Amino acid sequence: RSTLFPYTTLFRSSITTVSVTLTANIELSAKLEIPSGKTVTIDLNGHKLSRSLSANVNYGMVIYVNGGNLTIDDSSSDKSGRIEGGRSYNGGGILCESGSTLTVNGGTFTNNDVSRTESGNQGRGGAIFMNPNTTLTINGGVFDGNSAYQGGAIYLDDNSTVSGTVATATISGAEFKNCWVTGDGGAIYNQGKLTVSNCTFTGNKSTDGGGIYNDSGAQLTSNGSTYTSNSVTEHGGGGMTNYGTLTVNGGTFTNNSGVGNGGGIWTNQNISMKGLVTIKDNTGNGGSNNLYLAGSSVINVTGGFDSNTRIYVSLENYNRNFTSDFGTYHGPMSNFPTSDCFKADIEGVSVSLNGFELKLNASGIFYQDHEWTGSDTDGHVVNR
Repeated sequence: RSTLFPYTTLFRSSITTVSVTLTANIELSAKLEIPSGKTVTIDLNGHKLSRSLSANVNYGMVIYVNGGNLTIDDSSSDKSGRIEGGRSYNGGGILCESGSTLTVNGGTFTNNDVSRTESGNQGRGGAIFMNPNTTLTINGGVFDGNSAYQGGAIYLDDNSTVSGTVATATISGAEFKNCWVTGDGGAIYNQGKLTVSNCTFTGNKSTDGGGIYNDSGAQLTSNGSTYTSNSVTEHGGGGMTNYGTLTVNGGTFTNNSGVGNGGGIWTNQNISMKGLVTIKDNTGNGGSNNLYLAGSSVINVTGGFDSNTRIYVSLENYNRNFTSDFGTYHGPMSNFPTSDCFKADIEGVSVSLNGFELKLNASGIFYQDHEWTGSDTDGHVVNR
């Protein structure tokens, strides 16, 4: 077993910048701390940096960034470097305190775990937990098989007492798979500002928001990312659940599943959307259920849709417009194939142009939501 480096190197006041390349697997007997004022780069170099804990303990994470700056690289040709085995109350792999920055340029976060029962503010961020006033940048890398109560891979926190103080994350080209939680946000739980670009979310599981759960007041932008085969066990939002600000600039939501409505996306807030978007072949509420717009929420069209866009839609309240500014980018002379690109999830409901917007027309009475599943006095299953 190799020694990473003398701990005194990181804490010596005269040294502020440290770069380390692993030459063997390392099992830490305690958390590795990056204190304020230090900038550290760790190149996994195809090796494993881990803890070996049989239960969740306080400060059981692999790395604790206490106001410092940390970069994780993996220069190995097969990209086999790993951070694994953390067992903590929050942030099983890495926890970042306020004022910290974390950059991940590769490596795999796997088999990290935090408490899977809600107890105070515990159980958040199986692989990474970011406190308010932190910055996370991820350029590639894999998050596989991490678990938590909320945010199987990543949890971005806010500060409920100081407006605008949140964790900020920019994630590009990363893979999130097989992460799971007993609460919300199978892969990511967002209370901050999150941008995911060209990422994949596959096989993640939760009670709500199988891929991503975007909380009230949070901001999420998804650019060209793919959500497939994610699932939820109690509500809707197999691919994504949104209560905050959501922008989808292209991307694919397919084969996700929910118990309630919105097997692909469930939202009660408007969605800004443009580009090549595919939301189809998802299931929820016992059948085809893809994009579910609760309340009076609509698609805010912020640019042109690609002609290969395929979006299947259902509403809580039918016989209303479900777009805003559609005609601005797809006027009557645009020859946009509206009937091919937008379809209703439910038989007997049709999509039509209503002036310059799209409308869902229903001849019957429909009421759908995803908050709970129960039974009425006659024992019939009711989804609300």
